[in-house]
Amino acid sequence: MKLKYIVVSDYAAVLADGKPTITGIFDVIHPLFEPSREKPWIHPRIFVVFSIAGLGKGARGEAKLRIVSPSGEAIFDQPIPYSVGESLAEGINGVYGINGIRFPELGTYRAEIEIQNEVQAVEFQVRMR
Repeated sequence: MKLKYIVVSDYAAVLADGKPTITGIFDVIHPLFEPSREKPWIHPRIFVVFSIAGLGKGARGEAKLRIVSPSGEAIFDQPIPYSVGESLAEGINGVYGINGIRFPELGTYRAEIEIQNEVQAVEFQVRMR
């Protein structure tokens, strides 16, 4: 199994031919709150997009998508069932939209994909301008 990529973006979709289309890839989110205002900050919507190769034709299972805070708390943890068709490549492209995600603190977050007991991740920042 090989994670080809994982990104966090403003919008994403998988086209009919299986190719992902991604808009607004980011590595920093700037909260709209002032430092003196109440936290957590709620971001209206993010997308986590990933591509995994080497699963094998006909493979089925469950991946886990997590967003982990700077203090190590999983602020989002969701199982994602997957199924690789017999006539497709031996991998999957995934797009997962998360509405109203709460960021409890500023700092470095991780978007993690766990599949077949392997974890791959990408980091992104939540910081003031």
